[in-house]
Amino acid sequence: MKKTTTGFTIVELLIVIVVIAILASISIVAYNGIQQRSNNTARVVSGKQFVKLFQLYKATFGSYPPQLYPQGPGFCLGNGFPAGYDGAARCRSYQSAGTYTSPAPRGTQPDSLLESNNAALMTELKKVGSLPGNPIPTASKELVGPFTDYDTSTPNAVITIGLDGQIPKGMDCGGNFTSDGVDATYNLTYCSYILRD
Repeated sequence: MKKTTTGFTIVELLIVIVVIAILASISIVAYNGIQQRSNNTARVVSGKQFVKLFQLYKATFGSYPPQLYPQGPGFCLGNGFPAGYDGAARCRSYQSAGTYTSPAPRGTQPDSLLESNNAALMTELKKVGSLPGNPIPTASKELVGPFTDYDTSTPNAVITIGLDGQIPKGMDCGGNFTSDGVDATYNLTYCSYILRD
């Protein structure tokens, strides 16, 4: 009488494990891409909401909030920014120990801004609408916005957001924000909207 054994050989099991590993890696890559696009969309939407608040404020009161002029180092836009190096809520390059000194022309090495310095500006914007939700840091944890800075070439206040990934300078970031350039070290793009007088 011949004894038969049932089951899988070691080769068959290895093939199944390799196929499962390949499918898992494809899923993880796809998920990361979806998550990046979702976070970038949320950042653009938040930036657009602040643009609308500034425009509504100007339409209501005849000018942008007085805190923007003269433009100092800039302001975090909103509330709920992550704690920086010293435990204080900060935006821009929020883990940086340095802070901007006035004036803070665009294109200089960004440092962090204190959220606590934006109280008067946020109070002004609340006169015309509600503030957007909490900010989302870039994946590298290097940049969080939105925040204002100052375009010395125009001269106008600018709303800046950071997006994950690399968008060439001058290209559309979405929501009428334009790419100011790429930080390849951290795989992020600075995108801005100029508040024209």
